[in-house]
Amino acid sequence: MRGRRFGFALAVASVTAMMAGASAPSPFYPVLAESIGFSPLVTTSVFAVYALALLATLLTAGSLSDHVGRRPVASSGLVLLAASVLVFWHAESVPLLILARVLQGVASGLLLSAVSAAITDLESPRRPGSAAVWNAVAPMLGLGIGALAAGLALDGSRDAMALVFAPLVVVYLGLAALTGFVPETAPRAPGALRSLGFRLTVPAEMRAEFARGVPAIFAGWATGGLFLSLGASIVHSE
Repeated sequence: MRGRRFGFALAVASVTAMMAGASAPSPFYPVLAESIGFSPLVTTSVFAVYALALLATLLTAGSLSDHVGRRPVASSGLVLLAASVLVFWHAESVPLLILARVLQGVASGLLLSAVSAAITDLESPRRPGSAAVWNAVAPMLGLGIGALAAGLALDGSRDAMALVFAPLVVVYLGLAALTGFVPETAPRAPGALRSLGFRLTVPAEMRAEFARGVPAIFAGWATGGLFLSLGASIVHSE
């Protein structure tokens, strides 16, 4: 039981840390635009490739952990996240920034699918519904923490990027190591390669609710993406 509680907490922490890393670069875009030299269009492109890479990974590898296990996919995603943050931290050109964000998107897609499933698998029977709550709360919590921490570092440190991204690298690698102590909830099953095919389906009984909910979800995330990509630049210029 303790192992399940530890696994649940670790999975929630992993999602929170992942989303903190997703929003942490946003306050740095005006600084990078001045030091490297690029336009707002490049800023939005650097931001957008993360979301596109994440979406593509979810659509192709979203069920991979059902076949190879939650732990291997989660730990691989965390290690790849550490690598992406390291590249972003030392990026001195637009192609490197784009590479960092693509790596981060792929890592986040792998991690999000495996860890969200693990949260559901490890939910306490005494608290039914807690998995759904944490799967909704943890990403928002991480987004807020990442942006706030990066803003505070920029305001109070001469080497803000090191202050933000070095701890993220350590946290991701530490979480990846701790994943080995979590009970596996998805035994290996055949069909891993076949599961990588692109597919997007909605059960027939849920299509009406899905169609009604999509516009609100799309608008909410689009608004958040707009502010995360250009908000810092707008505030900087004003």
